[in-house]
Amino acid sequence: MDALETISGPVLASRRERAAPLERWLSVGLMIGTVAAVIISLLSLTTYPAVFIDEPWYSDTAWNLATRGINFDSMFTGALDQWPAYWVRWPLIGNLPLAAAFAVGGLGLFQARLTSWLLGIVLLLLVFALGRRLYSTLTAALTTTLLALSYVFLQASHYARVDIFLACAVTAALYLFVVGVQDDKRWAFFASGLVGGLSVDIHMNGALFAISLAALFIVVYGRKVLRTRHTWYFAGGAVLAGIYYLGVHIVPNPATYFEISRGWQGSMMRPPLATLNPTVILQSLVTEIGRYHFYEYSLDFALIGASILFCFARRKIADRLLVTFVGVAFLLFVLLIQAKHDIYAILFYPFFLLLVAETFTSLLREGRKLEPQRLFMGAILVLFVFNSALHIVRPIAANRNYNYYDVTSRVRSVVPAGARVAGLPHWWLGLSDYDYRSIMNLTYYNFFNDYTLTEGIEAIRPQYLIVDTGLRGLLMDQAGFTSTPGFSMYALPRDEFETFLAQHGRKIDEFVNPWHGTFEIYEIYWN
Repeated sequence: MDALETISGPVLASRRERAAPLERWLSVGLMIGTVAAVIISLLSLTTYPAVFIDEPWYSDTAWNLATRGINFDSMFTGALDQWPAYWVRWPLIGNLPLAAAFAVGGLGLFQARLTSWLLGIVLLLLVFALGRRLYSTLTAALTTTLLALSYVFLQASHYARVDIFLACAVTAALYLFVVGVQDDKRWAFFASGLVGGLSVDIHMNGALFAISLAALFIVVYGRKVLRTRHTWYFAGGAVLAGIYYLGVHIVPNPATYFEISRGWQGSMMRPPLATLNPTVILQSLVTEIGRYHFYEYSLDFALIGASILFCFARRKIADRLLVTFVGVAFLLFVLLIQAKHDIYAILFYPFFLLLVAETFTSLLREGRKLEPQRLFMGAILVLFVFNSALHIVRPIAANRNYNYYDVTSRVRSVVPAGARVAGLPHWWLGLSDYDYRSIMNLTYYNFFNDYTLTEGIEAIRPQYLIVDTGLRGLLMDQAGFTSTPGFSMYALPRDEFETFLAQHGRKIDEFVNPWHGTFEIYEIYWN
Protein backbone atom coordinates (compact mmCIF):
# COMPACT_ATOMS: atom_id res chain seq x y z
CA MET A 1 0.00 0.00 0.00
CA ASP A 2 1.28 3.45 -0.86
CA ALA A 3 2.25 5.62 2.10
CA LEU A 4 -0.18 8.32 1.02
CA GLU A 5 -3.03 5.87 1.38
CA THR A 6 -2.06 5.20 4.97
CA ILE A 7 -2.13 8.94 5.67
CA SER A 8 -5.80 9.22 4.94
CA GLY A 9 -8.19 11.75 6.41
CA PRO A 10 -8.58 15.49 6.12
CA VAL A 11 -5.57 16.49 8.22
CA LEU A 12 -3.07 15.81 5.47
CA ALA A 13 -5.41 16.10 2.54
CA SER A 14 -4.37 18.59 -0.07
CA ARG A 15 -7.98 19.76 -0.32
CA ARG A 16 -9.38 21.53 2.73
CA GLU A 17 -13.02 21.87 3.69
CA ARG A 18 -14.49 25.27 2.94
CA ALA A 19 -14.34 27.38 6.09
CA ALA A 20 -17.52 28.77 7.64
CA PRO A 21 -18.11 32.53 7.12
CA LEU A 22 -17.43 33.24 10.80
CA GLU A 23 -14.10 31.43 10.62
CA ARG A 24 -13.12 33.34 7.50
CA TRP A 25 -13.84 36.68 9.15
CA LEU A 26 -12.06 35.59 12.32
CA SER A 27 -9.02 34.56 10.26
CA VAL A 28 -8.96 37.99 8.58
CA GLY A 29 -9.18 39.68 11.98
CA LEU A 30 -6.30 37.62 13.30
CA MET A 31 -4.19 38.49 10.26
CA ILE A 32 -4.85 42.19 10.86
CA GLY A 33 -3.82 41.72 14.49
CA THR A 34 -0.59 40.06 13.36
CA VAL A 35 0.22 42.98 11.06
CA ALA A 36 -0.41 45.43 13.91
CA ALA A 37 1.90 43.50 16.23
CA VAL A 38 4.66 43.45 13.61
CA ILE A 39 4.36 47.23 13.06
CA ILE A 40 4.59 47.87 16.81
CA SER A 41 7.66 45.66 16.83
CA LEU A 42 9.28 47.81 14.16
CA LEU A 43 8.70 50.98 16.16
CA SER A 44 10.73 49.57 19.06
CA LEU A 45 13.43 48.00 16.92
CA THR A 46 16.47 49.75 18.43
CA THR A 47 15.12 50.32 21.95
CA TYR A 48 14.06 46.84 23.02
CA PRO A 49 15.70 44.70 24.12
CA ALA A 50 19.01 46.25 25.16
CA VAL A 51 21.85 45.24 22.85
CA PHE A 52 22.94 41.66 23.43
CA ILE A 53 26.60 40.65 23.40
CA ASP A 54 26.27 38.61 20.18
CA GLU A 55 24.77 41.40 18.06
CA PRO A 56 27.95 43.46 17.59
CA TRP A 57 29.85 40.16 17.35
CA TYR A 58 27.78 38.98 14.38
CA SER A 59 27.77 42.51 12.94
CA ASP A 60 31.56 42.66 13.03
CA THR A 61 31.76 39.47 10.98
CA ALA A 62 29.05 40.49 8.52
CA TRP A 63 30.62 43.93 8.06
CA ASN A 64 33.96 42.35 7.17
CA LEU A 65 32.19 39.99 4.78
CA ALA A 66 30.41 42.92 3.11
CA THR A 67 33.40 45.25 2.89
CA ARG A 68 36.45 42.97 2.71
CA GLY A 69 35.02 39.69 1.51
CA ILE A 70 36.37 37.94 4.63
CA ASN A 71 33.93 36.09 6.90
CA PHE A 72 35.76 36.88 10.14
CA ASP A 73 35.20 38.89 13.34
CA SER A 74 38.11 41.35 13.43
CA MET A 75 37.71 41.97 17.17
CA PHE A 76 39.36 38.54 17.59
CA THR A 77 42.38 39.37 15.47
CA GLY A 78 45.42 37.64 16.92
CA ALA A 79 43.69 34.89 18.83
CA LEU A 80 41.42 33.37 16.16
CA ASP A 81 43.24 34.18 12.93
CA GLN A 82 46.47 32.38 13.74
CA TRP A 83 45.78 29.52 11.29
CA PRO A 84 45.48 29.35 7.50
CA ALA A 85 41.87 29.73 6.28
CA TYR A 86 40.91 30.95 9.76
CA TRP A 87 37.53 32.15 8.44
CA VAL A 88 36.16 28.60 8.03
CA ARG A 89 34.65 28.61 11.53
CA TRP A 90 31.92 31.15 10.68
CA PRO A 91 28.71 30.13 8.84
CA LEU A 92 28.59 31.74 5.41
CA ILE A 93 24.89 31.44 4.58
CA GLY A 94 23.98 32.60 8.07
CA ASN A 95 25.90 35.85 7.70
CA LEU A 96 24.68 36.71 4.18
CA PRO A 97 21.46 38.58 5.16
CA LEU A 98 23.29 40.81 7.63
CA ALA A 99 26.14 41.41 5.19
CA ALA A 100 23.63 42.33 2.47
CA ALA A 101 21.89 44.77 4.83
CA PHE A 102 25.20 46.48 5.60
CA ALA A 103 26.19 46.55 1.94
CA VAL A 104 22.92 48.34 1.08
CA GLY A 105 22.27 50.48 4.14
CA GLY A 106 25.65 50.89 5.80
CA LEU A 107 26.67 49.86 9.32
CA GLY A 108 24.37 50.49 12.25
CA LEU A 109 22.17 48.95 14.92
CA PHE A 110 18.97 49.75 13.01
CA GLN A 111 20.25 48.11 9.82
CA ALA A 112 21.40 45.05 11.78
CA ARG A 113 18.10 44.57 13.58
CA LEU A 114 16.00 45.40 10.51
CA THR A 115 17.43 42.24 8.95
CA SER A 116 16.01 40.11 11.77
CA TRP A 117 12.69 41.99 11.66
CA LEU A 118 12.32 41.23 7.95
CA LEU A 119 13.23 37.60 8.55
CA GLY A 120 10.58 37.60 11.27
CA ILE A 121 7.97 38.48 8.64
CA VAL A 122 9.26 35.62 6.48
CA LEU A 123 8.93 33.28 9.46
CA LEU A 124 5.32 34.35 10.07
CA LEU A 125 4.46 33.68 6.42
CA LEU A 126 6.12 30.26 6.55
CA VAL A 127 4.34 29.35 9.79
CA PHE A 128 1.04 30.44 8.24
CA ALA A 129 1.70 28.28 5.17
CA LEU A 130 2.65 25.28 7.33
CA GLY A 131 -0.38 25.68 9.60
CA ARG A 132 -2.71 25.95 6.62
CA ARG A 133 -1.18 22.84 5.04
CA LEU A 134 -1.40 20.77 8.21
CA TYR A 135 -4.67 22.04 9.65
CA SER A 136 -6.72 25.03 8.48
CA THR A 137 -6.60 28.73 7.64
CA LEU A 138 -8.01 29.60 11.06
CA THR A 139 -5.35 27.57 12.87
CA ALA A 140 -2.66 29.15 10.69
CA ALA A 141 -3.93 32.70 11.33
CA LEU A 142 -4.23 32.11 15.07
CA THR A 143 -0.71 30.68 15.20
CA THR A 144 0.84 33.72 13.52
CA THR A 145 -1.02 36.08 15.86
CA LEU A 146 0.09 34.18 18.96
CA LEU A 147 3.66 34.04 17.65
CA ALA A 148 3.77 37.74 16.76
CA LEU A 149 2.57 38.56 20.29
CA SER A 150 5.10 36.33 22.03
CA TYR A 151 8.13 37.58 23.90
CA VAL A 152 10.20 34.93 22.13
CA PHE A 153 9.35 36.31 18.67
CA LEU A 154 9.82 39.92 19.75
CA GLN A 155 13.31 39.18 21.00
CA ALA A 156 14.37 37.00 18.06
CA SER A 157 13.03 39.43 15.44
CA HIS A 158 15.04 42.25 17.06
CA TYR A 159 18.32 40.60 17.96
CA ALA A 160 20.89 40.78 15.16
CA ARG A 161 21.56 37.06 15.33
CA VAL A 162 20.91 34.13 13.00
CA ASP A 163 18.34 32.33 15.16
CA ILE A 164 15.35 33.86 13.36
CA PHE A 165 16.98 32.91 10.03
CA LEU A 166 17.48 29.35 11.20
CA ALA A 167 13.84 29.22 12.35
CA CYS A 168 12.83 30.23 8.81
CA ALA A 169 14.95 27.47 7.29
CA VAL A 170 13.68 24.81 9.69
CA THR A 171 10.05 25.80 9.10
CA ALA A 172 10.61 25.86 5.32
CA ALA A 173 12.18 22.39 5.42
CA LEU A 174 9.23 20.99 7.38
CA TYR A 175 6.76 22.71 5.05
CA LEU A 176 8.45 21.15 2.02
CA PHE A 177 8.32 17.75 3.69
CA VAL A 178 4.55 18.14 4.23
CA VAL A 179 4.12 19.22 0.58
CA GLY A 180 5.97 16.11 -0.48
CA VAL A 181 3.73 13.87 1.60
CA GLN A 182 0.47 15.59 0.64
CA ASP A 183 1.10 16.02 -3.07
CA ASP A 184 3.48 13.11 -3.66
CA LYS A 185 6.14 15.53 -4.98
CA ARG A 186 9.64 14.10 -5.06
CA TRP A 187 11.16 17.52 -5.70
CA ALA A 188 9.68 18.69 -2.40
CA PHE A 189 11.46 15.89 -0.51
CA PHE A 190 14.72 16.75 -2.25
CA ALA A 191 14.25 20.44 -1.43
CA SER A 192 13.41 19.59 2.19
CA GLY A 193 16.64 17.65 2.57
CA LEU A 194 18.62 20.39 0.84
CA VAL A 195 17.19 23.22 2.99
CA GLY A 196 17.53 21.16 6.16
CA GLY A 197 21.14 20.35 5.30
CA LEU A 198 22.06 23.90 4.35
CA SER A 199 20.58 25.17 7.62
CA VAL A 200 23.74 23.86 9.29
CA ASP A 201 25.57 26.74 7.57
CA ILE A 202 23.21 29.15 9.28
CA HIS A 203 23.87 27.67 12.69
CA MET A 204 25.10 24.24 13.78
CA ASN A 205 21.80 23.68 15.61
CA GLY A 206 20.29 23.15 12.17
CA ALA A 207 21.81 19.64 12.20
CA LEU A 208 19.50 18.62 15.05
CA PHE A 209 16.41 19.65 13.12
CA ALA A 210 17.69 17.86 10.02
CA ILE A 211 17.80 14.69 12.13
CA SER A 212 14.26 15.41 13.34
CA LEU A 213 13.10 15.73 9.75
CA ALA A 214 14.66 12.39 8.90
CA ALA A 215 12.79 10.82 11.83
CA LEU A 216 9.49 11.83 10.22
CA PHE A 217 10.07 9.33 7.41
CA ILE A 218 9.69 6.57 9.99
CA VAL A 219 6.38 8.06 11.13
CA VAL A 220 5.08 8.26 7.56
CA TYR A 221 6.55 5.15 5.94
CA GLY A 222 7.29 2.82 8.83
CA ARG A 223 9.10 -0.33 7.76
CA LYS A 224 9.06 0.76 4.13
CA VAL A 225 11.18 3.80 4.89
CA LEU A 226 14.24 2.50 3.02
CA ARG A 227 12.23 1.22 0.07
CA THR A 228 10.43 4.42 -0.82
CA ARG A 229 12.08 6.77 -3.29
CA HIS A 230 10.97 9.76 -1.24
CA THR A 231 13.50 8.86 1.44
CA TRP A 232 16.32 8.83 -1.07
CA TYR A 233 15.28 12.10 -2.68
CA PHE A 234 15.43 13.68 0.78
CA ALA A 235 18.81 12.04 1.39
CA GLY A 236 20.04 13.33 -1.98
CA GLY A 237 19.24 16.90 -0.99
CA ALA A 238 20.96 16.44 2.37
CA VAL A 239 24.06 14.94 0.70
CA LEU A 240 24.26 17.87 -1.70
CA ALA A 241 24.13 20.24 1.27
CA GLY A 242 26.88 18.19 2.93
CA ILE A 243 29.07 18.50 -0.16
CA TYR A 244 28.58 22.27 -0.04
CA TYR A 245 29.56 22.37 3.64
CA LEU A 246 32.65 20.29 3.00
CA GLY A 247 33.71 22.55 0.15
CA VAL A 248 33.21 25.80 2.05
CA HIS A 249 34.33 24.91 5.57
CA ILE A 250 36.54 21.82 5.63
CA VAL A 251 38.31 21.45 2.27
CA PRO A 252 40.01 24.91 2.44
CA ASN A 253 42.04 23.69 5.42
CA PRO A 254 40.92 20.59 7.36
CA ALA A 255 43.55 21.09 10.07
CA THR A 256 42.25 24.58 10.85
CA TYR A 257 38.61 23.46 10.89
CA PHE A 258 39.21 20.57 13.26
CA GLU A 259 41.57 22.53 15.51
CA ILE A 260 38.98 25.24 16.04
CA SER A 261 36.21 22.65 16.39
CA ARG A 262 38.28 20.85 19.02
CA GLY A 263 38.06 23.92 21.20
CA TRP A 264 34.69 25.33 20.29
CA GLN A 265 32.49 22.25 19.93
CA GLY A 266 34.61 20.01 22.11
CA SER A 267 36.02 21.38 25.33
CA MET A 268 34.26 24.76 25.43
CA MET A 269 30.76 23.58 24.49
CA ARG A 270 30.87 19.97 25.66
CA PRO A 271 27.50 18.22 25.12
CA PRO A 272 25.73 17.04 28.31
CA LEU A 273 25.54 13.50 26.89
CA ALA A 274 29.35 13.40 26.59
CA THR A 275 29.63 13.57 30.39
CA LEU A 276 27.69 10.28 30.77
CA ASN A 277 26.49 11.78 34.04
CA PRO A 278 22.72 11.34 34.69
CA THR A 279 22.69 14.37 37.00
CA VAL A 280 24.17 16.59 34.29
CA ILE A 281 21.66 15.30 31.73
CA LEU A 282 18.76 15.85 34.15
CA GLN A 283 20.00 19.36 34.84
CA SER A 284 20.16 19.90 31.08
CA LEU A 285 16.49 18.92 30.83
CA VAL A 286 15.51 21.36 33.58
CA THR A 287 17.46 24.22 32.05
CA GLU A 288 16.13 23.38 28.59
CA ILE A 289 12.62 23.97 29.92
CA GLY A 290 13.88 27.12 31.63
CA ARG A 291 15.08 28.43 28.26
CA TYR A 292 11.48 29.36 27.41
CA HIS A 293 10.91 31.40 30.58
CA PHE A 294 8.03 29.09 31.45
CA TYR A 295 8.62 29.88 35.11
CA GLU A 296 7.71 33.52 34.38
CA TYR A 297 5.14 32.81 31.65
CA SER A 298 3.25 30.02 33.39
CA LEU A 299 0.16 30.40 31.19
CA ASP A 300 2.29 29.67 28.11
CA PHE A 301 3.70 26.61 29.85
CA ALA A 302 0.26 25.31 30.82
CA LEU A 303 -1.26 25.80 27.37
CA ILE A 304 1.73 24.43 25.46
CA GLY A 305 2.00 21.38 27.70
CA ALA A 306 -1.74 20.69 27.56
CA SER A 307 -1.81 21.17 23.77
CA ILE A 308 1.04 18.73 23.23
CA LEU A 309 -0.86 16.12 25.28
CA PHE A 310 -4.13 16.86 23.45
CA CYS A 311 -2.59 16.54 20.00
CA PHE A 312 -0.59 13.45 21.00
CA ALA A 313 -3.73 11.73 22.32
CA ARG A 314 -5.79 12.70 19.26
CA ARG A 315 -3.44 10.61 17.09
CA LYS A 316 -4.09 12.37 13.80
CA ILE A 317 -1.20 12.10 11.39
CA ALA A 318 -0.61 15.87 11.28
CA ASP A 319 -0.38 15.89 15.09
CA ARG A 320 1.94 12.90 15.07
CA LEU A 321 4.24 14.56 12.56
CA LEU A 322 4.42 17.81 14.49
CA VAL A 323 4.78 16.25 17.94
CA THR A 324 7.44 13.83 16.68
CA PHE A 325 9.37 16.60 14.96
CA VAL A 326 9.34 18.79 18.06
CA GLY A 327 9.92 15.89 20.45
CA VAL A 328 12.98 14.51 18.67
CA ALA A 329 14.54 17.97 18.31
CA PHE A 330 13.83 18.80 21.96
CA LEU A 331 15.45 15.55 23.10
CA LEU A 332 18.51 16.26 20.97
CA PHE A 333 18.80 19.73 22.51
CA VAL A 334 18.67 18.22 25.98
CA LEU A 335 21.38 15.67 25.18
CA LEU A 336 23.69 17.66 22.92
CA ILE A 337 23.35 21.41 23.49
CA GLN A 338 25.20 22.83 26.47
CA ALA A 339 24.21 26.48 25.95
CA LYS A 340 20.76 27.17 27.42
CA HIS A 341 20.24 30.84 26.61
CA ASP A 342 16.74 31.86 25.59
CA ILE A 343 17.96 33.01 22.14
CA TYR A 344 17.27 29.49 20.82
CA ALA A 345 13.64 29.47 21.98
CA ILE A 346 12.45 30.83 18.61
CA LEU A 347 13.46 27.52 17.02
CA PHE A 348 10.67 25.69 18.86
CA TYR A 349 8.08 28.34 19.67
CA PRO A 350 6.41 28.46 16.23
CA PHE A 351 5.67 24.73 16.50
CA PHE A 352 4.59 24.95 20.15
CA LEU A 353 2.11 27.69 19.26
CA LEU A 354 0.90 25.83 16.18
CA LEU A 355 -0.13 23.00 18.51
CA VAL A 356 -1.78 25.49 20.87
CA ALA A 357 -3.68 27.16 18.02
CA GLU A 358 -4.90 23.83 16.63
CA THR A 359 -6.04 22.75 20.09
CA PHE A 360 -8.09 25.92 20.53
CA THR A 361 -9.52 25.72 17.02
CA SER A 362 -10.47 22.07 17.40
CA LEU A 363 -12.11 22.49 20.81
CA LEU A 364 -14.01 25.60 19.73
CA ARG A 365 -15.38 23.75 16.71
CA GLU A 366 -16.38 20.76 18.81
CA GLY A 367 -18.12 23.09 21.24
CA ARG A 368 -20.57 24.47 18.70
CA LYS A 369 -23.38 22.51 20.33
CA LEU A 370 -22.00 23.00 23.84
CA GLU A 371 -22.15 26.73 24.43
CA PRO A 372 -20.62 26.68 27.96
CA GLN A 373 -17.59 24.75 26.65
CA ARG A 374 -17.24 27.09 23.70
CA LEU A 375 -17.54 30.15 25.94
CA PHE A 376 -14.93 28.75 28.32
CA MET A 377 -12.42 28.00 25.55
CA GLY A 378 -13.05 31.34 23.87
CA ALA A 379 -12.47 33.19 27.14
CA ILE A 380 -9.18 31.38 27.73
CA LEU A 381 -8.03 32.21 24.21
CA VAL A 382 -8.92 35.90 24.55
CA LEU A 383 -7.17 36.11 27.91
CA PHE A 384 -4.12 34.32 26.51
CA VAL A 385 -3.90 36.81 23.64
CA PHE A 386 -4.34 39.73 26.07
CA ASN A 387 -1.72 38.31 28.44
CA SER A 388 0.74 37.81 25.56
CA ALA A 389 0.21 41.37 24.32
CA LEU A 390 0.74 42.70 27.84
CA HIS A 391 4.02 40.81 28.13
CA ILE A 392 5.47 42.58 25.09
CA VAL A 393 3.93 46.05 25.54
CA ARG A 394 5.21 46.51 29.09
CA PRO A 395 8.92 45.89 28.40
CA ILE A 396 8.75 47.92 25.18
CA ALA A 397 7.32 50.85 27.14
CA ALA A 398 9.89 50.44 29.92
CA ASN A 399 12.75 50.58 27.37
CA ARG A 400 11.44 53.48 25.28
CA ASN A 401 14.34 55.75 26.32
CA TYR A 402 17.07 53.19 25.65
CA ASN A 403 19.87 54.36 23.35
CA TYR A 404 22.78 52.02 22.68
CA TYR A 405 24.95 54.84 21.38
CA ASP A 406 24.79 56.75 24.69
CA VAL A 407 27.48 54.39 25.97
CA THR A 408 29.78 54.51 22.95
CA SER A 409 29.44 58.30 22.63
CA ARG A 410 30.67 58.65 26.20
CA VAL A 411 33.61 56.35 25.44
CA ARG A 412 34.43 58.41 22.35
CA SER A 413 34.55 61.58 24.46
CA VAL A 414 37.60 60.31 26.37
CA VAL A 415 39.31 57.91 23.93
CA PRO A 416 41.14 59.40 20.93
CA ALA A 417 40.15 58.31 17.43
CA GLY A 418 41.89 55.23 16.05
CA ALA A 419 43.08 53.96 19.42
CA ARG A 420 43.17 50.25 20.21
CA VAL A 421 40.35 49.59 22.67
CA ALA A 422 39.59 46.34 24.49
CA GLY A 423 36.24 45.43 26.06
CA LEU A 424 33.31 43.10 25.72
CA PRO A 425 31.95 42.63 22.17
CA HIS A 426 28.89 44.74 23.11
CA TRP A 427 30.46 48.03 22.09
CA TRP A 428 31.94 47.26 18.67
CA LEU A 429 28.92 48.60 16.73
CA GLY A 430 29.45 52.07 18.19
CA LEU A 431 33.25 51.92 18.05
CA SER A 432 33.80 50.12 14.74
CA ASP A 433 36.15 52.82 13.49
CA TYR A 434 38.50 52.11 16.41
CA ASP A 435 40.93 49.20 16.55
CA TYR A 436 38.50 47.32 18.77
CA ARG A 437 39.46 44.00 20.39
CA SER A 438 37.28 41.67 22.45
CA ILE A 439 38.43 40.92 25.99
CA MET A 440 37.23 37.37 25.31
CA ASN A 441 40.41 36.89 23.32
CA LEU A 442 41.97 36.10 26.71
CA THR A 443 40.04 32.81 26.90
CA TYR A 444 41.06 31.80 23.38
CA TYR A 445 44.69 32.74 23.94
CA ASN A 446 44.64 30.56 27.04
CA PHE A 447 43.02 27.59 25.30
CA PHE A 448 44.98 27.63 22.05
CA ASN A 449 48.29 29.17 23.22
CA ASP A 450 48.31 28.42 26.96
CA TYR A 451 48.74 32.12 27.79
CA THR A 452 48.13 33.49 31.25
CA LEU A 453 45.77 36.46 31.57
CA THR A 454 48.68 38.90 31.65
CA GLU A 455 50.30 37.31 28.61
CA GLY A 456 46.97 37.45 26.79
CA ILE A 457 46.51 41.17 27.51
CA GLU A 458 50.09 41.77 26.38
CA ALA A 459 49.26 39.98 23.12
CA ILE A 460 46.19 42.21 22.62
CA ARG A 461 48.13 45.24 23.83
CA PRO A 462 45.22 47.68 24.18
CA GLN A 463 45.71 51.37 24.74
CA TYR A 464 42.35 51.68 26.49
CA LEU A 465 40.21 49.20 28.40
CA ILE A 466 36.44 49.33 28.96
CA VAL A 467 35.54 47.69 32.27
CA ASP A 468 31.76 47.50 32.55
CA THR A 469 29.35 45.57 34.76
CA GLY A 470 29.36 42.67 32.32
CA LEU A 471 33.13 42.36 32.42
CA ARG A 472 33.15 42.64 36.19
CA GLY A 473 30.71 39.72 36.22
CA LEU A 474 33.31 37.55 34.46
CA LEU A 475 35.89 38.09 37.21
CA MET A 476 36.02 35.09 39.51
CA ASP A 477 38.04 34.18 42.58
CA GLN A 478 40.00 31.46 40.86
CA ALA A 479 43.57 30.68 39.95
CA GLY A 480 43.96 30.83 36.19
CA PHE A 481 41.25 30.01 33.67
CA THR A 482 38.39 27.55 34.13
CA SER A 483 37.75 24.46 32.03
CA THR A 484 34.00 24.59 32.72
CA PRO A 485 32.02 24.52 29.45
CA GLY A 486 29.45 27.17 28.54
CA PHE A 487 29.63 30.93 28.94
CA SER A 488 31.56 30.43 32.18
CA MET A 489 34.53 29.48 29.98
CA TYR A 490 35.05 33.24 29.61
CA ALA A 491 35.55 33.70 33.37
CA LEU A 492 38.77 35.52 34.26
CA PRO A 493 40.96 35.27 37.38
CA ARG A 494 40.04 38.34 39.43
CA ASP A 495 43.35 38.80 41.28
CA GLU A 496 45.47 38.69 38.12
CA PHE A 497 43.13 41.10 36.33
CA GLU A 498 43.05 43.58 39.23
CA THR A 499 46.83 43.36 39.59
CA PHE A 500 47.30 44.18 35.92
CA LEU A 501 45.00 47.21 36.18
CA ALA A 502 46.81 48.45 39.28
CA GLN A 503 50.19 48.17 37.55
CA HIS A 504 49.30 49.37 34.04
CA GLY A 505 45.98 51.20 34.17
CA ARG A 506 44.83 54.72 34.97
CA LYS A 507 41.11 55.38 35.28
CA ILE A 508 40.15 58.30 33.05
CA ASP A 509 36.35 58.11 33.26
CA GLU A 510 33.53 56.47 35.18
CA PHE A 511 29.78 56.61 34.51
CA VAL A 512 26.55 54.68 34.97
CA ASN A 513 24.12 53.63 32.25
CA PRO A 514 20.58 52.66 33.37
CA TRP A 515 20.57 49.53 31.20
CA HIS A 516 24.19 48.41 31.09
CA GLY A 517 25.41 49.36 34.55
CA THR A 518 28.67 50.95 35.70
CA PHE A 519 31.51 51.75 33.30
CA GLU A 520 35.16 52.46 34.05
CA ILE A 521 37.48 53.53 31.24
CA TYR A 522 41.18 52.89 31.77
CA GLU A 523 44.15 54.16 29.84
CA ILE A 524 46.78 51.41 29.68
CA TYR A 525 50.47 52.18 30.00
CA TRP A 526 53.07 49.81 28.58
CA ASN A 527 56.48 50.31 30.18
